[in-house]
Amino acid sequence: MKNRFFVQIAFIPLIFALSSCGAFGAYSLLFGEEDVESRYSSFTDKSCDALKPENLASLGLTKYSGILIADPHFGSSETRHEDTFYEWLKNYYDTADATKKPRFLVCLGDTADSGKKGQYEDFNSFAAKVKEIAKEKLSLSSTDEFPVYNVLGNHDLYDTDGWKHYKELIYPYTSTYFFTVGKFRFYTIDTGSGSLGEDQLKDFEKLLAADPSPKAVLTHYPIYAGGILVFAIHDTYERNRILTACAKHNVKQIFEGHQHTPNDYTDFGSFQEHIIGSFLYNRKCSIITLDESTNSITHTRLDY
Repeated sequence: MKNRFFVQIAFIPLIFALSSCGAFGAYSLLFGEEDVESRYSSFTDKSCDALKPENLASLGLTKYSGILIADPHFGSSETRHEDTFYEWLKNYYDTADATKKPRFLVCLGDTADSGKKGQYEDFNSFAAKVKEIAKEKLSLSSTDEFPVYNVLGNHDLYDTDGWKHYKELIYPYTSTYFFTVGKFRFYTIDTGSGSLGEDQLKDFEKLLAADPSPKAVLTHYPIYAGGILVFAIHDTYERNRILTACAKHNVKQIFEGHQHTPNDYTDFGSFQEHIIGSFLYNRKCSIITLDESTNSITHTRLDY
């Protein structure tokens, strides 16, 4: 215990010198959160009925869209802009064509600024308002779903009980899962500690190899970050295994957060990597459009 205290004290200057999301979230050294090997058990199917192929087909569409945000950091002292986003979203639904109207939302991590329960509750209030707007604009019934999925970020672990609160409060209550959108499959990986760990990585590789669907991968830490490696997974062997699995097994896009500033895509030939930019600090979001006729996923980054 005494040794841990002195290690923590020694790291304090480094902690405050780092950016809010840099270097594996060094601020988390002040806490005792579980590592990824402790959090990981399996990938679970969290598909919802509204996004299943038969239900999307009933809309008469072969193209459909979702909205991505990253790094909302609820609990931060930064001036918030949710009311502006709600008005922007209403206008977007009113002006976008049917193929561009979002039918789901994914938050790519750092839902909370320091992993405290009230911060997750604030995010859930935000998600409820987004669902309310989407249901009205899409003319959904009270029983129809507008799913809001989440990715675990490093700031979500910045409290002794950060992971506990996350898995109790934040849908879908796990950090490793997949879900279906029409004929596409989205895989959500846990990089909240800056690494997948060996068990998760092996299962990720096996799942991708067994699944012929066109795919997207969702992660908080960037895999490559366009070469800005201070923000990326640092283990080059792990990073290369992830990119190799994506290249071999029909991944179309990787979508990421963490860096805050958006990054133009890195093109790996058969797929691309996109860093979305921070919902809070840069007021960014993205519309992704899935096209069943071409098996492609396109991406448009927007200011709100």
